[in-house]
Amino acid sequence: MKRPPSTRSGVSALVIIAVVTAVTATGLILASETPPGPVWPAAVAPIAAFVSRDRGLVFKHVVPVHLLDPKVFDARIAAQDAPGGPGQRADDRRTAAELRALGLLAGSVDLTRAESTADAGTVLGYYDPDTKALYVRGSDLTPEVRVTIAHELTHALQDQYFGLDRLDDQATSAGAQRGLDALEEGDAVLDEGDYLNSLPVAQQRTDSVEESRPGSGMAAGPAIVEVDDNVPYVLGPDMVGAIYAVGGNPAIDDAFRDPPTTELDVLNPVDFLRHVRTIPLAAPRLVAGERRDGSAGDFGALTLYLTLASRIDPTTALHAADGWGGGSVVQLSSGGRSCARVRVVGRSGADTSTIARAVTAWSAAMAPGQVTLGAPGPVVSFTTCDPGAAAVAGPRSLDDALNLADTRNQNEVNAIYAGAPIPTAGCVGYDSLGDSALLKAEAAQNAVVGPAPAGLQDTIDRQTARLIERCDPRTRN
Repeated sequence: MKRPPSTRSGVSALVIIAVVTAVTATGLILASETPPGPVWPAAVAPIAAFVSRDRGLVFKHVVPVHLLDPKVFDARIAAQDAPGGPGQRADDRRTAAELRALGLLAGSVDLTRAESTADAGTVLGYYDPDTKALYVRGSDLTPEVRVTIAHELTHALQDQYFGLDRLDDQATSAGAQRGLDALEEGDAVLDEGDYLNSLPVAQQRTDSVEESRPGSGMAAGPAIVEVDDNVPYVLGPDMVGAIYAVGGNPAIDDAFRDPPTTELDVLNPVDFLRHVRTIPLAAPRLVAGERRDGSAGDFGALTLYLTLASRIDPTTALHAADGWGGGSVVQLSSGGRSCARVRVVGRSGADTSTIARAVTAWSAAMAPGQVTLGAPGPVVSFTTCDPGAAAVAGPRSLDDALNLADTRNQNEVNAIYAGAPIPTAGCVGYDSLGDSALLKAEAAQNAVVGPAPAGLQDTIDRQTARLIERCDPRTRN
């Protein structure tokens, strides 16, 4: 059953699995050298059969699986992360300036190098849509390697049925790309989790030990880079779990045919299920003496949430971001300074007011003079400038903020499985953040490898039922 994993307490190396392009690999090949046919190699066949059954799709052809020596594999990942041309360097410069202006990045950071550092030793495998093959770090079929193969075979199924390159070409906005990444990775993470749970408990424990081995964890780097990379693997399973709870694998297939288009769909799965309509917001205007630096883009709900949560209470930030109805941002140069100008609107007047209050509190926590708020009105606007090397990232934990959204979303999914209507599930998710008994039981369940004690699940079910009763308008007095 495609339920999301238990409450996240940290991102393991297991889920930092990138979909990247590659050239021909060398190493142990667990595939026939003859053209693909209906027969899988014996070592991979049970994994492929499980993934096919779990995902509800039959493989159209065998997928070659290449096991690579770790040094060879890591070198290939490093090559993929190598700095690009002048265009890439300009994009990285603009992104770094925007992140510093928003208070999400400290000092002078080479984002290309930061991404490479984050990937070093943590990427365990990838599916290549060009070669139609898997490449996995490791020369033996350890539990960790088999679970990685299950994850990547899910990407192969996605490619065979929906076309990963075609989907990527259609995701023409930042919000659409974020939604697509979450859909693809969330689907694969849930399949890998189901496969892991199918293994004997001793092998599950072995896999957990492998994940925590020295060098397998996240490399130190800017928090915003790590959290941004982790979003598809953390919030993606919540979104796909919600889709599955409503309509099973056919609903996931439908989502691939009509993918999410905004960060709101990722931040709150209930909004994706409700097909919430958002407002295309025109780019902020420039005034005399200002020059645009790059193209205008989205300022999505997740970006708003992380920006706010870096300096104000994350629950307040989440409540504000949940009301997001549209947003745009443009970088500009004025008087030798690089600045970001943002426009955000809520889906209702009340939502816009909530966002405005949160943005005001956030701006007050920024360095004096860094943020200029726009005039009050139907759209929240502000301009914030890059302090350069003097920039200081917000003091609040972005990882904790991601955990908070993840916990809320998982409890929404649990409510849907318990029979709650979708709007009621949204209420349950938010109210669950204040239910200490539920959160304690979920944390204890998350710490268990293998089946959790029945008492923990009973507590979770009981507290969820109470929240549903309190949130369902049909049961209110």
